[in-house]
Amino acid sequence: ERSDGRKLRCEIISLVARVLILLCLAWPIRSLGDCAPGMKDGSTCTAVVPFTNANPWVDSFKLKSRSFVIGGKSFVISQAWEERTDEDPEPTGMKWTGAAVWDAAVVLSDFLCTRKALIENKRVLEVGSGLALVSVVAATLNPKVIIATDYDEHVLGLARKNFEHNVPALARQERAQARQLSWGSEEDAASLEPPFDVIVGSDVVYREEMFKPLLKT
Repeated sequence: ERSDGRKLRCEIISLVARVLILLCLAWPIRSLGDCAPGMKDGSTCTAVVPFTNANPWVDSFKLKSRSFVIGGKSFVISQAWEERTDEDPEPTGMKWTGAAVWDAAVVLSDFLCTRKALIENKRVLEVGSGLALVSVVAATLNPKVIIATDYDEHVLGLARKNFEHNVPALARQERAQARQLSWGSEEDAASLEPPFDVIVGSDVVYREEMFKPLLKT
């Protein structure tokens, strides 16, 4: 009887977990879709995106490049997961920031393609861009300028490479740029020539001590 009871409890827990996962998967797209049509200046839109790769140390993260089809267009994004070592210094304390494309970037990119008016003819800034998938996709939606920002020059080099590969004309015209932005640095912020019409970001911050510098920026 004890064995049957434990088995039943495990089945109930498993069922509840699956239901919660389904709710989480459905919620981000619904919430973004609801808030976007009526967005006004100064509005914000947020979504929670569950991480779906059970083992991030394998599979797509280890690829030197990944292919995506977003908004009916094909994109190829270079990654650098395998180039990182445990000794690589990271202000975030996490060696994998800016090393691979995370799920939230794909969701945000897809969302922007369904709301092109948010980007078209706008000055757009991406914070914590990493490899810049979101900015690359946004660049195809006719912004005045899209600037992908990160703090690490190696990561920015990959972002520039991804611009040059996917939107070469805009990269040459400097309408798609990758620039350094250390959160909390007034000098870096001023060099970007604000203000911007739209600011986007996905999987931006993981550590509590980074919240204040981000908000200051």
